[in-house]
Amino acid sequence: MSEVETALIILSKDYDQIFNVIDGLISNKGYITKNNGIQIIHDTYFDTKDEILKKNEIALRIRDINEQISKITLKILQNTTENYSKRIEIEDIYSKEMLDQIILKINSHINLNVLKSPLKYHHIDPKLNLIKLGFKIIQNKQTHRKIVNAINKSSNQTEFEFVFDTTTYIFNNNNITIIELEIESKLSKNEAILNDFVRELKLNQTLFKYWPYNKLLTGKVIEILLSNSELKENKDYDDKRILTLSGLEKIELFIKIRNA
Repeated sequence: MSEVETALIILSKDYDQIFNVIDGLISNKGYITKNNGIQIIHDTYFDTKDEILKKNEIALRIRDINEQISKITLKILQNTTENYSKRIEIEDIYSKEMLDQIILKINSHINLNVLKSPLKYHHIDPKLNLIKLGFKIIQNKQTHRKIVNAINKSSNQTEFEFVFDTTTYIFNNNNITIIELEIESKLSKNEAILNDFVRELKLNQTLFKYWPYNKLLTGKVIEILLSNSELKENKDYDDKRILTLSGLEKIELFIKIRNA
């Protein structure tokens, strides 16, 4: 399936104001706001030893939710627009069958010779299985997630999901946190409305910073800047190690220079 989503970094610490802004945005488009609970998520990202997935803008992830459910996820970038990205996404409860399906999908896009032979499973632990298949762990992060849905009044169907993520990147106890809003369109026909949401939020520059970079890339750049001592305490992140606008601008500049 395709995933259509966008992300903005939340700059304000006044979270009541943030939720009021989002509630107003949803209501103004004729939707009903519905809180859909809180999740505690741990994400572990994998790549090959030569990082071929990264080079092809493919993300492979094991997600543990509330310490009860493990999901395996594959995301392959299709294209980006001014306000959102489209990705191929495969995600389901982890199983050997799902792992087989994901490996086949990866091999349909790139040539992973190491995975050509029949898969052999050594353990029920999904992370260990990926390591045994030749992958390596490239990132760990913990997320406190609050979900708000935009419900169509007529059909009672969820058409947009607003996700508030407090995400902590884990780098050998040298952690950094970002607070992010993701908006996902559940129906492809609603891309114009998604554009409207993003345009309006972009105007609130004291509350939000548009962030077209995925979490995996963001975390990798944070790791590089930390290792180079380029992120400064009390300037680029606060006393709770939450990134400030200054830190975000350093990350964005690094990405733009690298992609120039």
